[in-house]
Amino acid sequence: MTAPPSPPAPRAQLPTGFAAPGPDTQAVFRCALQALSRPGRCFTLPGAACRSLAPPARISVALAALLLTLLDGETRIWLAPSLDQPLLRSWLAFHTGTALAPHAAAARFVA
Repeated sequence: MTAPPSPPAPRAQLPTGFAAPGPDTQAVFRCALQALSRPGRCFTLPGAACRSLAPPARISVALAALLLTLLDGETRIWLAPSLDQPLLRSWLAFHTGTALAPHAAAARFVA
């Protein structure tokens, strides 16, 4: 059984996302494609794109950049209990429009 959803955080308390969402998302997506096409190699996300990110606690700047890049209003996400927190839920909903799935099997993205 899942806990009832927490009330959303006020917008003024939300950590920042990408400074330039269009170009920053494109740069992170290109880097992610390079990494996925070359397994075993390490890649560094573009610093200019990630510099403005201030993700909620428990997630790294790299995970935040990938979440902002890969999620949208049609992609339901399930958050592991170790990551799930009201501020992260509100941050993702505000910056990506994503909805939370009630369990992992109902999600298109699991973090």
